[in-house]
Amino acid sequence: MLKSIHLMARSMHAKMKNMEIVANNLANVNSKGFKRQLPFSELVNRFQDNRYKQVSDFSQGALYATGNPLDVSISGKGFFVVQSEDKGLEMTRDGRFEIDQDGWLVTKTGDRVMGETGPINLIGARMGGESVRVTAQGDVLVGEAQVVARLEIGFVENQERLYRGDKMNFFLQNAEDYQTPEEHEYKISQGFLEESNVDPITEMTDMIKLNKDYEAAQKVIGTFDTTYGAATRIGKV
Repeated sequence: MLKSIHLMARSMHAKMKNMEIVANNLANVNSKGFKRQLPFSELVNRFQDNRYKQVSDFSQGALYATGNPLDVSISGKGFFVVQSEDKGLEMTRDGRFEIDQDGWLVTKTGDRVMGETGPINLIGARMGGESVRVTAQGDVLVGEAQVVARLEIGFVENQERLYRGDKMNFFLQNAEDYQTPEEHEYKISQGFLEESNVDPITEMTDMIKLNKDYEAAQKVIGTFDTTYGAATRIGKV
């Protein structure tokens, strides 16, 4: 009986962790480029093999127009590569970029956006007020036709190697190497952002089910505890 109580307690702990994951997904439903985390139960249903370390759903989120020329999104394979001061290279689908006071193209958190030859500087656009244009393959042009850089787009074939950093819509790698997708595998859209791929209805449904399962497990443990207490008292008599 004690073993049964222990197993039910472990089950309740797992449901609590899944509830935390679902709650975090709901909290980030409006975070640009956020990729939902998969509860363990969904991993088992989706992957009937040894890929249970995959904890994020990297499916495409919906795109919406902002009209801001420094907002860019990726359709298809890949992530924007950015450089943070403390974490090194990170990957994100959050394309809300801006130009800092020194002309560097940066994320909302101040990380420099990487081009194929290094961080991208758009001082001409900042100082001269020239327009910025981004092509479908990531070429960044200032003014009419001056190509100053090409966005670095990276992907990791084995996505188990990606893990979340301190910022929930940024990913780090277990290894430094990453690949560049072929041009036909992705498309850059200027003036668009990618929404979170979280479906609030799915998450709420999961949360309700987890809550009911947790309550059921609590009742079973209560029954076991009452039965065990009664058996102990009988044994003393």
